Amino acid sequence: MKKIYTLIVALFFVTKVFAQPCPDSLYLTSQAQVDSFQVLYPNCTEIDGDVVIDGGDITNLNGLSILTLIGGDLQIGVLYSNNPNLINLAGLDNVTSVGGHLDIYNNDALTSLTGLDNMTFVGGRLLISSNDALSSLTGLDNVTSVGGTLWISENDALTSLTGLDNINADSIEDLYIDENQLLSSCAILSICNYLANPNGTISIYNNATGCDSPEEVQDSCEANGVNIDEQFIADKLVIYPNPSSTQITLELPTTPQKNTILTIYNLNGQQLITQPITEPQTVVDIDGLPSGVYFVKVVDDEKVMVGKMVKE
Repeated sequence: MKKIYTLIVALFFVTKVFAQPCPDSLYLTSQAQVDSFQVLYPNCTEIDGDVVIDGGDITNLNGLSILTLIGGDLQIGVLYSNNPNLINLAGLDNVTSVGGHLDIYNNDALTSLTGLDNMTFVGGRLLISSNDALSSLTGLDNVTSVGGTLWISENDALTSLTGLDNINADSIEDLYIDENQLLSSCAILSICNYLANPNGTISIYNNATGCDSPEEVQDSCEANGVNIDEQFIADKLVIYPNPSSTQITLELPTTPQKNTILTIYNLNGQQLITQPITEPQTVVDIDGLPSGVYFVKVVDDEKVMVGKMVKE
């Protein structure tokens, strides 16, 4: 009995020694440091300062799964070194907000941004650069606001900006899209809206055809049913359920005028469904559409409303 009591006391003191308050900032350079985070900081869900992840043997971020908020910058990879073995960002699944910059830089093996699915807010710059294997930005779909530059650069496998669709264009300051050799699809709602009413510098060059200049992106926006010369009131167009597999209900803020037309486009700009709208609530049959992402556009004599839906 005495030995058991002594063991319990020893374990209590070991726990007290190793369990610490949240660090002001966190710099992780090895898988061992990632794995030990919850041991050293078992109740740490929020870090006020920066989190930097930069280690040659880091293969996963599962040890960070208790984090919900980062007050400073989140840097995944840095300028002069990288995370050569990190494939995705699973482990950051519970982080909903980054108060500073979100930089995803120089991660040679990173193929997806899975793990950032619950993030909604980035307080500073959003930089995604020099990730040679990154083919998709899906994972950032729930980000609605950034507080600085949106910069997508030198991602050799990236073909589309889908995943950044829901960012409020008014929250973007400067826009840089450059040196992505396979990137041809940039005409997503957030980018089209920004080009319609830019807040700062626009630099789009050395991407694939379709996204090789601001003019090419503008043309694609119009081809996709997102006319950047028109007024966007996307927040007043309500679509539910979304996603849906059979039908959606479209809700307008007021009774439609006489010449109100609904059009649903695919991402190639093809008009798949067109019908007049006569009531504030309209049910639309989408059962015949293939699974995917679509733009929904409602036009009357005075305004244009644009939204996005997902067909399951």
